[in-house]
Amino acid sequence: MNYNFPIWFWAFATLIMINIAVFGLFGWDKRAARLNNRRVPEATLLLWVFMGGGAGALSGQKYFRHKTQKQPFKSQMMVIIAAQIFLITAYAVMSAMGINVGQVLNEFWWSLAGSNR
Repeated sequence: MNYNFPIWFWAFATLIMINIAVFGLFGWDKRAARLNNRRVPEATLLLWVFMGGGAGALSGQKYFRHKTQKQPFKSQMMVIIAAQIFLITAYAVMSAMGINVGQVLNEFWWSLAGSNR
């Protein structure tokens, strides 16, 4: 068998698995809340959303009817998801314009680091 898949395939597969895990975490937390058991900390849920689990979080919120009104959690989650959408859109637009995004990010990083290379 040949497992030489392109990097985008592995990135997509990882995002799918993260979103499934986040969906499950929302279900786990809802069950724990109902049974008065130990809960999943909000910081943990937000970390998983930050790592790319926004779709799983939104799906889990809706399916389990969990953390739909809780503030500031809801606002923080939406800011993370909006920032991710913005960055993905910016990457797509820059790539479509023929801009080498990797090179731009590399130059930006070194300008922050103050190195002349």
